[in-house]
This record gives sequence, structure tokens and C-alpha cells, in this order.
Amino acid sequence: MSQAGFARKDETVKRQEYYDYTEHSNFREVSLGKLLLRVLRYWRLLLLAGVLGGILLGGMQILKIHGRKDDMNEKYAAYLQDKEVYEAAREAYQGEIDVLEQKINLRQQYIESSTLMQVDAHQTGSAMAEFTVRVPELENAELPDDAGGLAKMNNIVRAYYYYINFGDAIPAAAAEVGISEENLKELLYSYYDDVSSLFTLSVRYPDEAGAEKILTAIIDGMQSKRVEYMREMGEFDLVVVSKDVNTIVDSELATFQSQKFAEINTLQNNLSNKQKLLEGLSRPSSAQQYSRKNMLKSGIKYGVVGFAAGCIALFFLIAVIVLLRGFILSGDEIDRKFGLKNLVCFRDDPAKKPFIIDRVIDQLENGDALSDTAAGCDLLLSRIRNITSGSGRGASKNHVLLIGTCSEKKLRTLQRALSERAEKENDVLTFHALHDPAANPAVLHRMQECGSVVLVEEIGRSRYKDILNTVDIIDDTGRPIIGTVYF
Repeated sequence: MSQAGFARKDETVKRQEYYDYTEHSNFREVSLGKLLLRVLRYWRLLLLAGVLGGILLGGMQILKIHGRKDDMNEKYAAYLQDKEVYEAAREAYQGEIDVLEQKINLRQQYIESSTLMQVDAHQTGSAMAEFTVRVPELENAELPDDAGGLAKMNNIVRAYYYYINFGDAIPAAAAEVGISEENLKELLYSYYDDVSSLFTLSVRYPDEAGAEKILTAIIDGMQSKRVEYMREMGEFDLVVVSKDVNTIVDSELATFQSQKFAEINTLQNNLSNKQKLLEGLSRPSSAQQYSRKNMLKSGIKYGVVGFAAGCIALFFLIAVIVLLRGFILSGDEIDRKFGLKNLVCFRDDPAKKPFIIDRVIDQLENGDALSDTAAGCDLLLSRIRNITSGSGRGASKNHVLLIGTCSEKKLRTLQRALSERAEKENDVLTFHALHDPAANPAVLHRMQECGSVVLVEEIGRSRYKDILNTVDIIDDTGRPIIGTVYF
């Protein structure tokens, strides 16, 4: 075969979107875009497969639900009962958790704000004072009980006790030392003895100076209250029997603080247990209630799935069939394989296709092809004339052979159209047609009479291997392939 013909068969296509086919590997790649468009040409079958799949799967689901009507109603009733129990248990646990969290927060706030909880029980600042009351009746009477002095003294001591615990002593002292009344109440301890009329007051604080300051503020308040009590109960003197300020180890405070922390730990353990119980609750599995509405909804849902499954299944089936049968999907598969020149591409007239989807697919797949057959034949005749005019094969160059594995009807129609135009224009070119030379070896001798060959194939119908065999036959004759024509 001459260099003016086509490229050697061991040359491979370099572009990634096309398959490499070699004689050794027998491997071919196709453009995925072209394959997709080729399969979409069967959109009617895809739509039919989708409808059948939707009807089949949706109908089966409807029949399945209808057959389980009684069982579904029983399960739904049991589900409602289990759901009610679940929600009641969840609400109960959540309520207990809320209460426990509130208690924990209150106790934590108390520990953070309480001065007493900040006191170190092993180094507690302590200030203590003992008081008594002296009345003239007891000092002058020979018999104190007869004079009523002891009763008066007890009344005065009791009045001071109530003044400290329930009167204005704590608010006044709290304002003076700069702490809250609630914290000050916890720091104080007071006690009186009816028999000895001895009144004891003690203060605990993180340091001695603070304890003494609080004690002094309260004593000052007691002294200021003396005038008021004297008007009500008569003359008396408030006597400080003893006063002591030092640092002590307060075991009672240590026990009190430990109890408060233990309460929080207990509440947190209870909270953790309740949270685990809440998390351990299993939500009952939902059950669908039988109804025509639900049955139709489920049928439609499965119908949509069936439609998609039917379309996808047939799509892949058609794609596999197209690949296995080896139909060419683009003229580039042949032209780039053998370095051929495409002379013209024909496509069906879009006006003859009633559905817009066919016209869109055809435009995407064969956008550059000619739908006007007459114009295409004129272009083809002109290009063949230009190519063969420079050939040096003598008289045989005017004989052009149209050969290919496309539809024989299309091949003969093209040959007649070109012959009529050549005759009308008084052109010396003559055209001959040879369909599928591999299947008609008896007429191969006609190829010797022709000087040039035009390969005519049909996208989506001509097979790749058949075209390779045709090219091999042409190569054996030594005739050049001046170009390709595709339908």
C-alpha cells in the first residue's frame, strides 16, 4: 500500500477519549460521551423498561401491604402502647434528672458562696465571749428568789438571745463587716443557760482577725441595745465574763463540710444512674398503620425506585450489547486509526423526527453532519474531483469505488446520486459501489478497475472489525483510500 493511502495499522490513536485497538491486544476504547448518546437513542425502550419496572415493583409492594393488613394493624396497636409506655418512662426519668440537677446546682452555689464552707476546719479562726447580767435586785436582796431578781436576769438574757438570732444584730453586723446576712448567720453560735443566766456567743471565720471583728460588732450592738432594754425591764449591767480569740481545730465544722460534699456526690451518682436509665430506654420500633393512603404512598415510592432501576438496568444492557457487537460510535475511531480524511458526513433530516429528544440527541452526536443530501453529494463530488485530479494512475483514476459495510441501500443510493451529478456536469468521473467485500469475494476483481476508493460506513451500524477487514482487503489491492463518508 502506498504512502498516499492511509497510515500503517500499527499506528495507535493518541487521544485519551478513544479506544486503542491493536491487532495484538484486540482492545478498543470508545468515547463515553458517544456511547451515552448512542444508548439514549433507545430512549423509548428505556422509558418502557422504567414504566414496566415501576408498575412491577410498585404493584408488588401494594399487594404485599394489602396481604399483611391484619398483621399490620396488630403491630401498630402494640406500637402505640409501647410508645405510650416509653414516653411516660422517659418523662418520669427526665423529671427526676431535672430535680437532681437543680439540687446539685443549688448545693454547688452554696459551697461557692458560703463563707463557712471556705473556712479550714483544721485552722479555724475562733472568737468566743460569755456574758452575764447584773441586776440591783440580786445584789441587795437577801433572798434573790423572793425579790424576783433571777427572773428579771433570765428575761434580759433571753431578750439578748432573740436580738442576736432574730433581731437587728445580724443585719447591723453584716453591714459593718461587709458580708451577707446568710453567711453571718452560719458563722454565729449562741446559747444561754436559764439556771446560771450565762449567755455564750461564738464566731467562726477563716482567720482570727475576722472572727474578732464580727464578735466586736455584735457586742457593740448589744451594748447599744442596753438602753432600750433598761426602759422596759429596769436597771442592769451587761458584763463580759470571758473573751477568747484563737485558732482551733473545729471537728464539728469538718463533719459539716464533709456532709455537704457527700450530699453533692450522692446527688451526682443518682443523676448519673438516672441518665443511664434514660439512655437505656429503647424507643419502640415504628410500625406502619394499614390504610389505603399509606399503601398508595408506599406503592408510588417503590414505583419510582422500580422506574429508575428499570431504566438503569436496560441502559447498561444496551451499552453492553453495543460494545459487544462492536458498532462504531464515531467516525474518528476509523479516521484517526488509519489517518484518513473525512470527506462528508450525512445525517437524517431533523424535520422527519417528531420528538424533540431525537433531534437534540442527533444534534449532540452529529452536529457537524449535513442533513441536506443534495448539498452533501455536491460537496462530496467536488472533493473527490479535487483529490483525484492530481493522481497519476492514468485512466483508472477516474473510476472511484464506493466500498463499505453500511446499508447496501444507502451505498447504492449514494453511488447513483454521485453518478447522476457527474453525468449532468459532464464529469469524467465514474462511480461504482461494492457492499461488504468480505461477504462478496466474487466481485473483488472489480477493485482492480478503480483508481481510488472511498470508504462508506454507517455510525451505529457498521462494525469495527468488519471495517478493519475491509481496510485490509483494500490494502491488498494497493488502491488508496482517498477519504471516508459516514451516515
